[in-house]
Parts: sequence; C-alpha cells; structure tokens
Amino acid sequence: MAFSQSCAANFVPFLARLVLGAVFITAGASKLGQTDYTGDDLRTLRELGVLAAGPGVTLHRASYSPQDPAGGGSGQPIGGGQDEGGTQTPPTTPPTVPPTSGGTDAGAQQGGGDAGAGQAPTPPAGETVRSYKLYGIATMLKGTPGEPYAKYLAWAATIAELVGGAMVLVGLFARFWALSLVGVMGVAFYLTSWPMLTEAGFNIFALASSPEKGVQNAIMYLQLSLLVMSLGIVVTGPGAASLDRFLFKGGDEGAEAES
Repeated sequence: MAFSQSCAANFVPFLARLVLGAVFITAGASKLGQTDYTGDDLRTLRELGVLAAGPGVTLHRASYSPQDPAGGGSGQPIGGGQDEGGTQTPPTTPPTVPPTSGGTDAGAQQGGGDAGAGQAPTPPAGETVRSYKLYGIATMLKGTPGEPYAKYLAWAATIAELVGGAMVLVGLFARFWALSLVGVMGVAFYLTSWPMLTEAGFNIFALASSPEKGVQNAIMYLQLSLLVMSLGIVVTGPGAASLDRFLFKGGDEGAEAES
C-alpha cells in the first residue's frame, strides 16, 4: 500500500476520530449540566410534559363570581327586590362561563376548567426553574413530528453524543456510533440551520456577509463538517489505531493483502 493510501485509510480517520471524540464528549457532558428556564421556554417545556408545574402555579382558570353591589350585605341578587311601584321584579341571573373543552367537573367546582388542552399556563413573571441543559433540545422540537417524544429524543441525542463520542474516539464499534452521530448532526442541522438557509433563499454569500447571521452561519458549517467527518468514519472505518482493528483485524489484513 502506498504512503498516500495508508494515510487515507489510517491516519486521516485517526485525526477525524480525535476531533469527533473531543467535540461530542464535551458537548454531551455539557448538556448534563444545569441551566435556568423561564418565560416562553419554561411554558413550552411544561406543554411538552418535560417539566411539571411547580408549587404556586395555578393550572385552573378563575371562575366568574358576581360582584356584590356597593354597600352589599343585602343578600339579594343584583336587580332583585321591589321597584318604586312595589311590584316584584324577577331576580337577574348572573352570567355563566361555558365550560372549556378538556375541563373537569372537579376543576370547575374548584375554580374553573383546565387552562386548555395541551396548553400550560403562562409562568408568573420572574419564575425560574433549574433543570438539565439538554431540555433546550426539547424546546426546538415543538411543532415537529418529534414533539410527543421531545423529552426522550433530547436524552437520546445527549447519550449519542456522550457515548458515541467516546466509542468513536477509541474506535470500538466505530461505524455504528459514527452513524448515530450522523443522525444527531443531521437533526441539529434541520432544526437550527435549515430554516435560516430557506429564509435566505440558499444564498450562502448573503449569509456570510450578514453581521446578524454570522454566528449561526459559522455553526451551520460546523454542523456540516462534523456530519461529513462522521460519515467518513462510517464509510472508511476507524483506521489502524482503533479497537475495531485490534479485535477484528482478520478481515482488514485480508483486504490489505489483496490490495
């Protein structure tokens, strides 16, 4: 085997594995850290069922209660009693609020029906919930086919990054784990960079010169680079300096002999 071919089959995959391992191990580990969620992100996570409503957050809408007229205490409904002519006037029935869909009888008795099917109440101003950083992935899945499984997909992506990065680094079942990284980066590209590309009409030169899109533009190319490097491991294998070559070297030696 020529030197250039040896480098292409062994040295380049080794360098790619080093980069992929460093990127995905640190990325997966960082997602296990804690961060604060508030505002729209917090409401989205509650709607997706990722985070439960905290103490002090009402899940019911306040029911209508007729106000007592000024100087109340008469005990009669508004409009009840007698007019100046002494005739009895029928009492005025207070307006009622129709039940909302998804409400329960118990909820209506305790203060109204549920806030709405699939909708969480708006968190009070300043409310903050601290949880895993990986749930930021779940917020991006709202409105996508993966919405019902947002929590599990966020965990799956984190495990794929952390475990997959380590396995690719040492070269154990490298093709399988590299394929999982291809999937992770493909989904990340679709959720974060694809909308930006379509909005710009696929004009990559306009994106490169846009100061507002500079950071996201760089992230897009990073995603593509990691995707291509992972795909390269899937196609060519992890190279000589890997556990796969050490454990399953019979087939590789035969292939080298044929070449």
